[in-house]
Amino acid sequence: MNKTKLVIIGLLGISLVILAGGYYLLSQEKAKSSTLQNEIDSLKEQQEIYKKKLDESKKLSASLETKLQEAKTQVDKLTIDLAQEKANKQEIQSQLDYASSDLDKQKGLRSDLEKKLSKTQADAKSLEDKLKDLDAKKKELETKVQDLESQAKKVELGTIVVAPEQSAKSSVKEQASKSKEAKKEVKKEVKKEAKKETKAVEPIRPVASLEGKVSVVNVDYNFTVINIGAKDGVNVEDMFAVYSNNKYIGDIKVIKVHDAMSAADFLSADIKDKIAEGDKVVRKNK
Repeated sequence: MNKTKLVIIGLLGISLVILAGGYYLLSQEKAKSSTLQNEIDSLKEQQEIYKKKLDESKKLSASLETKLQEAKTQVDKLTIDLAQEKANKQEIQSQLDYASSDLDKQKGLRSDLEKKLSKTQADAKSLEDKLKDLDAKKKELETKVQDLESQAKKVELGTIVVAPEQSAKSSVKEQASKSKEAKKEVKKEVKKEAKKETKAVEPIRPVASLEGKVSVVNVDYNFTVINIGAKDGVNVEDMFAVYSNNKYIGDIKVIKVHDAMSAADFLSADIKDKIAEGDKVVRKNK
C-alpha cells in the first residue's frame, strides 16, 4: 500500500510538475503571441502608413507626369513658334532686301522720269509757243480773208469801173489763192505738231512674240523675276511659257511690272523644281 501511495504521489508530483511546466510554456507562448500580435499590429500600422505614403507618391507622380506632359507640350509649341518666327524673320528680311533693291530701281526710274518730264515740259512749252504763233497767223489770215471777201462783194455790186474791176478781180484772186495756200500751210503745221504730240504720249504696245530670260528664282516664296518689263511691252496678268534647254516645263503669270523687269508667280507646283536662271520665257497669246 505504501508503495502504491508513493507511486501515486510520485505520479501526482510528476503531473503537477508537467502541468506547471505546461502552464509556464503556455504563459511563454501567450507572451510571445502577444508580442507577435503587437508586432503584427505595428507592422499593419506601418503598412497603412506606407500605403498612404505610396498613394501620395502615386498622386504626386501622376501630378508630376501631367506637369511634365504639359511642359513638353509647351516646349513643342515654343519650338514651333520659334521656327515660325525664324521663317517670318527670313521672309521679312527677304522682303526688305527686295524692297531695298526695288527702291533703288525706283529712284533710278524717278530720275529718268524727271528728266523725261522736264523734256516733255520743254516740248510742251515749245508746242504752246508754236500754237500761239499759229493762232496769230490764223487770226491774221482770217482778217485778210475778210478783207478779200469785202473786196469781192464790192466787185460783184459794180461799185467800181471796168478797168479797175479787172485789176481788183486779179488782186482778189491772187490774195484768195495766197489765203488758201496759207490755210493749207497752217493745217499742215497743226497736223504735224499734233502727230508729234501724239507720238510723245503714245503708250508702248505689247509685242506679239515677246521673249526674255529668267533672272532670279525664289523657290521659298514661289515667284521668279524675268529680264523684261514695261518698256518691252509686258503687262500685269501676262502669261509666259518657260523653256529649259528648249524644252517646255510650265507657265508663269506676271504679278508686278517694272521698267526693265517683271515678277511672276508659278502656275504649277512642279515648275519651281525645274525652272532655273537663264531659262527662256515666251509670252503666250491671250
